[in-house]
Amino acid sequence: MTRALYATDASVCQIQPVGVLLPRHTDDVQAALEAAARYRIPVLPRGGGSSLAGQAVGAALVIDFTRHLDAVVEVNAAERWARVQPGLVLDDLNAHLAPHGLMVGPDPASSNRATLGGMVGNNATGTHSILYGNVVNHVREIRALLADGSPATFGALDDAAWEARTRAPGLEGDLYRGLDRILRTQRAVIARDTPTHWRRNSGYRLEYLLDRVHTYAGEVEQTTRNVAQVLCGSEGTLAVSTEITLSLVPRPKQTAVGVVHFHTRGEALRAVTTILETRPSAVELFDGVAIAQTRRAPGFAPLLTFVEGTPGAVLLTEYYGESAHELRAHLDALDRALERAGQGYAVVRATQPAYIRNVWTVRKESLGLLMGVKGDYKPVAVVEDAAVPVEHLADYIDELDRLLAETGTRAAYYAHASAGCLHVRPFLNTKDPREVGKLREISMGAMQLVARYGGSVSSEHGDGIVRGWLNPYFLGPELCDVYRDLKRTFDPDGILNPEKILDTPPVADNLRLGPAYRTIPLREELDWSAEGSFAQAVELCNGNGACRKLRSGTMCPSFMVTRDEEHSTRGRANALRAVMTGVLPPEDLTGRRMYEVMDLCIQCKACKTECPSNVDMARLKTEWLGWY
Repeated sequence: MTRALYATDASVCQIQPVGVLLPRHTDDVQAALEAAARYRIPVLPRGGGSSLAGQAVGAALVIDFTRHLDAVVEVNAAERWARVQPGLVLDDLNAHLAPHGLMVGPDPASSNRATLGGMVGNNATGTHSILYGNVVNHVREIRALLADGSPATFGALDDAAWEARTRAPGLEGDLYRGLDRILRTQRAVIARDTPTHWRRNSGYRLEYLLDRVHTYAGEVEQTTRNVAQVLCGSEGTLAVSTEITLSLVPRPKQTAVGVVHFHTRGEALRAVTTILETRPSAVELFDGVAIAQTRRAPGFAPLLTFVEGTPGAVLLTEYYGESAHELRAHLDALDRALERAGQGYAVVRATQPAYIRNVWTVRKESLGLLMGVKGDYKPVAVVEDAAVPVEHLADYIDELDRLLAETGTRAAYYAHASAGCLHVRPFLNTKDPREVGKLREISMGAMQLVARYGGSVSSEHGDGIVRGWLNPYFLGPELCDVYRDLKRTFDPDGILNPEKILDTPPVADNLRLGPAYRTIPLREELDWSAEGSFAQAVELCNGNGACRKLRSGTMCPSFMVTRDEEHSTRGRANALRAVMTGVLPPEDLTGRRMYEVMDLCIQCKACKTECPSNVDMARLKTEWLGWY
């Protein structure tokens, strides 16, 4: 049962792990790695399991850091840094930092369940990436365990310190000697073939060890090298983090949001460059499909106080300020800029905290809201992570629209317009082999467009299984060979989260809801016609993990107390689906183990409103109790 619960993340993928470990302390992790190295067992470090590219699933020993290894180890407010364990959730750290007037810069939408270890793993960024870039721009030091279980500390090194590390014994010394060789012999390939877009997550970040690096703020000279930056976006394939030290940023004094309304999505995208001239802190797109889906979600529809009528799209434009007067001046400047350009037909101002909270609550859960559509066609995460220079965004999306139209596919669009990254979700039925064929066709076509516009295929969600297969085409064979050398240097036996960035299996081989998906016959006593069937009601759970939040709302009460995956709404849905699809035997449906999973659901209905996909576990449990 536990293995079934950890076979999925928030992606389209499903792979059964060989086992699950919930370590109480770092020694447990080290012992596990030593044993895994001895017996050549793959190891997969995991945070909240909200990964969108399949990097948190695999035929490996899954190590879940969230249950116990979630401490704030140290905060230095004067120097603006914090040291934490990898299982700590971002919102928990930011709550701890609030009295100091500080916060973590990168802010993924899943901040109420995303862990710091996971954020390093996929080099997270978020809504405010135009201000703060990715985690790679903030990491100071990482204490980690190497593939054989030996400890290592990665921080900034000058030339003398780097040279000393290359003379060290053991795997750490081998690692630095290998890195030094790669940098000396492959410098030209790294410099030539690494994409230059600042929001890059494809492959590994080896360019940060060169003499000159590209950051979101521009090209800068570098006098030190920090291997911790190479771990950012490595998806657990190089080392296992045990402590992470991050630089912090000041918390904004006040904020305001201007919600700019447009008749079409294209009009909104062509207004982004105009809006950026007013120096906003964020510009997020929310399209008409997402608005319509939000209005169908009972827990979120009342929050749409900031949308007037039925626009084709809105741009959520945020400003930081020291006072209400300064914020009004920013919003006035926004009005003038739009008027001069003849763009947008209305701007709704959100200046009160509750109003602003509505805006960002809906935006943060937009993925889950989209995934809550009924039926077999779901908005699939496959090309959702591409980013292009913002001046090319509208043209890129126009061409992507044509590609989607040629395949007969509609899509939803949302997210980081200010950074040239729209999360584009094609609606596909992965149970249909013809639709699965579109996965590859759309992915390859989108990748070719991204390359032509000088962008990045992965910009924050990572490569994983979903996009790893594209890297040889996008990055080129020579750079991929360099990355394979890097992987071998860190992980000689290839046991750390294998097949996630390079040499990945075809995504169609590991689909959660693929063409071979079948469910056992069930006797339904309740009316499930609105959802299609009991099975399809369970399938509404897409793994986004909103039920794992601890600081807001009610869902899920039992998880808030136990912090055990099986006592989350996602865990219960996965358990039911595992039996319905034959992962577990049919008799387990009413067995003792399933009873333990379902027992602590108190049927409070919080999931019906707070789960953005509207998974109604209370009603599902009522049907199940009848069978039991």
